[in-house]
Amino acid sequence: MGNHPKGGADGAEKREQGFPGLNPELAAHDDDAAGRRAAKAQDDAEMAAEFAAPDTPHERRQADGPANPGGRRSKPGPATSDAGRATGLFALAIAIASLFVWPLPLGLTAAVLGWFSFREGARGLGVWAVTIGLVAVLTQLVLIPIYAAWS
Repeated sequence: MGNHPKGGADGAEKREQGFPGLNPELAAHDDDAAGRRAAKAQDDAEMAAEFAAPDTPHERRQADGPANPGGRRSKPGPATSDAGRATGLFALAIAIASLFVWPLPLGLTAAVLGWFSFREGARGLGVWAVTIGLVAVLTQLVLIPIYAAWS
């Protein structure tokens, strides 16, 4: 028993002196656990940063600084995101299609996608998509029934 790799009985006495009242294996485990907790906290912070939503152009514009007295910023912020521009073009295509076929579902879809593109910074495309989509929906819901009633 004295030839044990961890020191046998003599090693147990040395461990007891270094860790009075504690099992040395648990003490070593606690030191390792503290390091793991610190590493986990760092990993959690990095994971949270990866999952956080990116800034929208609207939030970046507000963070650019105060506007001058004329209401315009002295330094222009980023105009649009590529996702906003792509969504705006897609919404505008759907809005134009809604004027000819399926005005109710396509018009509402174009209005929703136009709102998303407006929020992402493609203001012009978003407004046009929402306007054309809602005109198609209103035409379907108001003008076509009136025309059918008079015919």
